[in-house]
Amino acid sequence: ARFSSLGARHKQTNMKRIASSPEMDPATEQNKNIQWAHGSPLMFFYLGVIFCCRFVLSFVVGIPASWTVINISHTIVTGFFLHYLKGVPFTGLEFDQGRFDHLTLWEQFDNGAQYTITKKFLTIVPIALFLVTIYFNNFDGFSFAINLLFLLPVLVPKFPFVQTMLGKSSHSD
Repeated sequence: ARFSSLGARHKQTNMKRIASSPEMDPATEQNKNIQWAHGSPLMFFYLGVIFCCRFVLSFVVGIPASWTVINISHTIVTGFFLHYLKGVPFTGLEFDQGRFDHLTLWEQFDNGAQYTITKKFLTIVPIALFLVTIYFNNFDGFSFAINLLFLLPVLVPKFPFVQTMLGKSSHSD
């Protein structure tokens, strides 16, 4: 009888189960700049954009060159928005008050925690894109060098030791 009353009490609570800590819950995220960047919707959208662009480019420049153009474009766009641009694009948000102004978008994801699902995904995609690109370019030496040159600027800033070396990270893991 004692345990059945505990079970009944548990069913009446309005507890909400989340994947990680409450600080990473999209519903309670105070930073509106990254509130959208969680879970499978981000992953499907991100991959969808890459494959749609590759599909369109394959008609213009051919399949091998389209992968190289996608890899280079991906590095330029994500390198700028994730690792160079700081702060939030919308000023005056209710909970912002300038506390995200010194952080890149990468540092804002998941409250600065490393090795979350979102950050792992955003790290694996450039590597996979590089591998697919060199495969479709038949492992050509020049293509390999160009694509590797464009992989490094978007991959290296994701490592925690780089953020620590540059003194950019203000979060504790």
